Amino acid sequence: MLTSILEFNMIEKKFIKIIKKIKQNPSLTIGGLWFGLLCLAVLLAPSLVHVDPLTINYMAILEPPSRAHLMGTDELGRDVFSRVLYGGRISLAIGAAVAVLTGIIGAAIGLICGYFSKIDFVLMRLMDVLMAFPSLLLGLAMMAALGFSAFNVVIALSLAYMPRTVRVVRSVALATRQQNFIEAAKALGASTPRILFRHMLPAAVPVLVVQQTFIFAYAVLGEATLSFAGVGIQPPTPTLGNIIGDAQPFMQNAPWIVFFAGGVIMAYVLFLNLLGDGLREIVDPKRRYARI
Repeated sequence: MLTSILEFNMIEKKFIKIIKKIKQNPSLTIGGLWFGLLCLAVLLAPSLVHVDPLTINYMAILEPPSRAHLMGTDELGRDVFSRVLYGGRISLAIGAAVAVLTGIIGAAIGLICGYFSKIDFVLMRLMDVLMAFPSLLLGLAMMAALGFSAFNVVIALSLAYMPRTVRVVRSVALATRQQNFIEAAKALGASTPRILFRHMLPAAVPVLVVQQTFIFAYAVLGEATLSFAGVGIQPPTPTLGNIIGDAQPFMQNAPWIVFFAGGVIMAYVLFLNLLGDGLREIVDPKRRYARI
């Protein structure tokens, strides 16, 4: 009984300490709170709106925001609020998929590069080749080769942004490889996979988590750009990018369509970057005092 009480007190103290750190970190608080609310809104889209985003109503073409249509209607009379919510859901799913995929594969490649010197040269030159191309240009080329689908968007953006994750994890792995506990693990006969994923990976996880929040933001923006250019997810499926693309000819008569869809993209990127900055301060507290 006494042991359980002591364990509960320790957990409570750790929880209070974490809460204090969060309160002292406005970037993390603001970014995490508002990004969480955005995610909650798009996930609860079927409960928040009862209008099908694909329903065409020729009697309500290009209506401005009103009580009936909170964000107005588009050129086919479709409810913009419904389309933005469902489009935001797709952007969120693609951004999360890209962040997870680049995190897993990029971390594995980065650890291998940091541990094996000979393989490092070959793989890093390949990463240099990928980074030589602008990310969106590489994404456009991949989509032209693979075809237009959500799965191909994830593959294209993951390939474009993966070198960033590889470089970050590799830099940590290079520093960790020189530590005494790695030499001790080798002396004790630990296998290479155990050294990589049991001893070196935990050192890279904090930096990796921060990096992937930025990759998430890049992926949301990248998906919107590809869809806007017409090589991403194709209509009638709504995404934030193709909503803006379809509304481009009606900018003068119906600017609210671009305003609301673009505002959601801006909010995603802004709050994810704030969240990443906040997490970076926790990982490296010295940055807090390095601000000008």
